[in-house]
Amino acid sequence: MPGHLLASGLVTWLIFSSYYRVLCLFFRNLGEWHSTIQIFMYGAVVYMIVATLSWIGVAIWKVREAHFSHHNHHAS
Repeated sequence: MPGHLLASGLVTWLIFSSYYRVLCLFFRNLGEWHSTIQIFMYGAVVYMIVATLSWIGVAIWKVREAHFSHHNHHAS
């Protein structure tokens, strides 16, 4: 289910970004490298691209599987 996959990925990146923000409090130069929102956006965009490609791949796989299984049973 693409919606659940997207929601779980965004929640995961939100948690990771929160930990990054906490680490920025201890390591001062870390925040100068990338901000917390940048880390979240990079991760979210990459995750959405990978999840979309995965979803498309699974859809193609299922269509091909259905086509091949249906193709073997011709009506007489």
